[in-house]
Amino acid sequence: MKFKYPIIIFLFFITCFLRLYNIQTTARFTRDESSDLVSIKKIYDNRKITLIGPIGEGNVAVFSSLTYYLCLPFAILFKFDPISPVIATSIFGIITVLLIWKLLFLQKIKPNLLFLIPIFIFPYLESSRWAWNPHFVPFWQVIGSIFFYLNIPFHFLLSGLIFGLTIHQHWYAAFSCIGVALLLFIETKKIKTLVQFVIGLFLSTLPFIVFDLTHPPGLFFSRMINFSPISVGQNNTNIFSIITQFFSYLVNGNQTIGIIILFLSLILIIYRQNKYLIPIIFQFLGLSLISTPITNRYLLPCVLFYILWLSQNINHKLTKLIIVTILITNIYYLPKVLFQNDWSTNIKALKQITQIITSESKKDNLPFNLIVLQSQDGNTKGSRFRDLLQLQSVQPLSPNDYDHPQSLFVISQNNWDKVKTDSAYEINNFRSDTPTSSWKINNSVWFLYKVNKK
Repeated sequence: MKFKYPIIIFLFFITCFLRLYNIQTTARFTRDESSDLVSIKKIYDNRKITLIGPIGEGNVAVFSSLTYYLCLPFAILFKFDPISPVIATSIFGIITVLLIWKLLFLQKIKPNLLFLIPIFIFPYLESSRWAWNPHFVPFWQVIGSIFFYLNIPFHFLLSGLIFGLTIHQHWYAAFSCIGVALLLFIETKKIKTLVQFVIGLFLSTLPFIVFDLTHPPGLFFSRMINFSPISVGQNNTNIFSIITQFFSYLVNGNQTIGIIILFLSLILIIYRQNKYLIPIIFQFLGLSLISTPITNRYLLPCVLFYILWLSQNINHKLTKLIIVTILITNIYYLPKVLFQNDWSTNIKALKQITQIITSESKKDNLPFNLIVLQSQDGNTKGSRFRDLLQLQSVQPLSPNDYDHPQSLFVISQNNWDKVKTDSAYEINNFRSDTPTSSWKINNSVWFLYKVNKK
């Protein structure tokens, strides 16, 4: 398989298509993503640099604002449309694929089917179509890895600095960073390399350390520790469960195929080079010590090093079998990725709902509120709709005030006859009324009802 220009152009087109096609419908956009967009808008309006980024649900976990600055140019370009952070994520996902190709070339890997893995593999596909803090981790990882091969002064320090940015995206990436430090020491057999890399990691996280020391009891590290305390006990996830989850994650959650790939990988480990497994092992071990349930995004830092491990064993028949299995399975699941449409996605539908509420509220000029009932969206106060309305300078009443609105907008997946029987207290003042207007939102699960108080 030789890379000629027509093939490169074709693969680049496929990469772009898989990351940009139908994202208006399939990109996840819940209260986390909507509040992030509001925060990005505030940074732009206030022209104030801040370290504080996404704050997790429950106001416990606090992350760096790095994601905000990565998305800000795209948000400005697309006028803070909800799709703008997703476009940013997609573009960085495309760049990540190109950089992985560059990294493989630096390792003197000749073009082969492995170069297709970063295009199709589910973790990179999902993380390129969903604007979320941890999904930028692969971008920084591959840049940091490329610095290993650059013949410039202090390249290991710069690599550590860049790998430290993965911790900005999500602090669980710190486990794999420790593994990378050990990998570099084993590879170069020089303590100087290790020291430079660790200094780079330290400098990257130094702003958080300074902030916490000057703002006791701290915000970043103290919150992270409280969010997911390191402990050894019955609440921890079994490491074997983490391993099987990772291999299922590689193939869109297919546990059977995941176990097959795990089995083939274990056989390959016996015979071949395994240095790139070190960051993966450290990530697995670190995650096994935390008390928080393990979700797929915590495993995202492992994916690049699994690809690099395959690259080091590319001539083995088992490696080729693993690559083909991953490719076929992920291609089979492409329709699921490209056409997903449920309560948590469909930005186009959310925009239509927001536009209707904006238009109707300005037309009536009455105090109004909104609620989400009888749907899979557990946020009944409609936080993401409130955020989108805020971006339009439209302000409903407080989420706690359902006694004073003259109009109530009800967002639901059911018809009004079912909705009005809901036990939610928020519709008590409107339960006996008939909607003055109703809308079936195009290509979505949503109905919107407007009820005016008599």
